[in-house]
Amino acid sequence: MGLISDTEYTINISGKQKELYDTEIYNSSFVNESNGSLPSGWTSHPNATGDEPGIRQSTLNPNFKVLAISGSNDAAADIPDFPGSVNYGRWVKYSNASIKGAVTVDFKFTAGTVGANNEFNLDRPEASSGEHLWFQYSTDDTNWNTVSEYQNTDEQYGSVTTQVSENITVPVGKRIYLRWVSSTYNGLTTYDHWAIWNVVIRRNIPAPLRNTFLGVPNLRKQTATKRYHTFLGDQK
Repeated sequence: MGLISDTEYTINISGKQKELYDTEIYNSSFVNESNGSLPSGWTSHPNATGDEPGIRQSTLNPNFKVLAISGSNDAAADIPDFPGSVNYGRWVKYSNASIKGAVTVDFKFTAGTVGANNEFNLDRPEASSGEHLWFQYSTDDTNWNTVSEYQNTDEQYGSVTTQVSENITVPVGKRIYLRWVSSTYNGLTTYDHWAIWNVVIRRNIPAPLRNTFLGVPNLRKQTATKRYHTFLGDQK
């Protein structure tokens, strides 16, 4: 955790230079989490008892773990702002008081699979049955907005891992809650699973506007390593 880069991005506002400080709030591959648990800061749907979303370890690689969205489920009517069209769903949520304003969320996800490649014992969701995954956010932990929807349209049985990067912007100082929601057609615990991992959350903090005065434009003894914009014009 900590400062990734203080000059990773540069934007120009009204002719002046301004950097975006990319502050890392959260970064977890889940490899150090206990199997079957929910990591600190994460919660799941109220009916998740016994067989519930949690950390699963690969049967092929002990250093590969995911947060499985699987097991017991809720009726769609019991999930606020449920985005699906079927009768049941599951969700996991991450909450951290530091997630405010403009953030970028990176994560990997995959659909469940069948057969020899089923290293996490997760069942395949079918896109044709409306069994999708959604990424959502909320500013009050009650009303949810959908950022993106993901479908297992090619039904490649989990052989495809997808890396995504999503941007969320709310008013400065507003807290953000994050939720991953999946849907299941038949409501059985053993069907229609998804998994996420390598979750990285970064808050984009604008650096103070840099007005650097290097002297009048014709003062040739002034030197600098890069060009700046000032109220007197370009300086270099």
